Amino acid sequence: MFVSRTIITSTAFLSLRAQGAPQVFLVFLGKCRYERIQGKTAKRKADHVHVNSGELRFSYREAKEEYGIPAQRFTRIIDELVSVGLLDIAHSGVGLHKDVTLYGVSDRWRAYGTAEFVAAERPKRKLSIGFARSPTYIHNTVTQVRCIIDKCGFHFWPDLTRVAVETCLGRLDVASKTFNAYQASIKLFGEWMVENGRADISPVQRIKPVRWTKTEERRAMTTDEATALLRATPLQPTRSGMTAIERTVLYLTALETGYRMNELRCLTAGCFDPDGPSINLTAQYTKNRMEATQLIKRCRVAQYRGFLAGTSREDRMFAMPGDNEVLDAFRADLKAAGVKPVDRRGVKVTFHSLRYGLATALDKSGATLKERMTVLRHSTTGNLTLGVYTTVEVVDLRSR
Repeated sequence: MFVSRTIITSTAFLSLRAQGAPQVFLVFLGKCRYERIQGKTAKRKADHVHVNSGELRFSYREAKEEYGIPAQRFTRIIDELVSVGLLDIAHSGVGLHKDVTLYGVSDRWRAYGTAEFVAAERPKRKLSIGFARSPTYIHNTVTQVRCIIDKCGFHFWPDLTRVAVETCLGRLDVASKTFNAYQASIKLFGEWMVENGRADISPVQRIKPVRWTKTEERRAMTTDEATALLRATPLQPTRSGMTAIERTVLYLTALETGYRMNELRCLTAGCFDPDGPSINLTAQYTKNRMEATQLIKRCRVAQYRGFLAGTSREDRMFAMPGDNEVLDAFRADLKAAGVKPVDRRGVKVTFHSLRYGLATALDKSGATLKERMTVLRHSTTGNLTLGVYTTVEVVDLRSR
């Protein structure tokens, strides 16, 4: 590793204040690779050229495991190195599918503290990950903020106080996940007001999510319940902007592929592969950020072709509205099929119960753990596959 005395005695290097910033920069210097210029004696650095500029890698995992630097501190260190001109970010990765951030040692530090210094900052990511900031996300956030404002009777900005919001949230009869979503939405609203110069401070910034010791229980749909749902839905009227046939195919797809609600919303006609046959989804729209290829029965090919007739590859497979609207239609179809939304134990049937039903059906079919994990796209531990997703009834235990 070559360390120039000019760098370590420069104003930029001596101005570093973040804990560990000098050491991290020295690590970057150690990652640099130089090659000798043809015809030179190679006794000095000037006789070499830097060949991997803009290709240096230093992940958050490496910083944590090799050097004991937490993620937040590492972020501050990188920001400071960029701000003083010692480092440049050639590519801002997302940490997924080997899309890592690439760095390069910069020469901007030479002009640091002068009028000729060219300032820089961390580039913004251009990739929208998953469902963040999607139209549905924005719709749900605005709806939740309006709900809190209406219930609290806020008319002016000074009316918005932490105590009033926490009192309002405490009166909401919603699940724990939804409860925390409401508090996150009102905090986003406060941050938006401050960032746009409409307020000096956000009174709800210090509201914290509630830690719940017990989550909402939900169960898998039985084979008889799923059959009743698929038979009853085609006879129902249009609900939440979705026709009866569209909802039937939606439920069938969820039952046989295990796709989640947000994943189903992102499916297009081009995701249907009749040669597989399968329904595929790109990594950007899956929960685990890995490309999904879910096989379907060959008898379904003709059915999907008829359902998708007249659509282009870019058209959505299902015109799904917001989550609440989909759930309203699902509950109405459950009622029409004679399926009780809550069983005698108080365990609910939700849209996710369709995916639970697939997991339980795989278990009863004798599929191996590896096969079940592959279909459900679970991690290597198998905890979700065996624990949360598989429902075992008393009658199943008695029959053994």
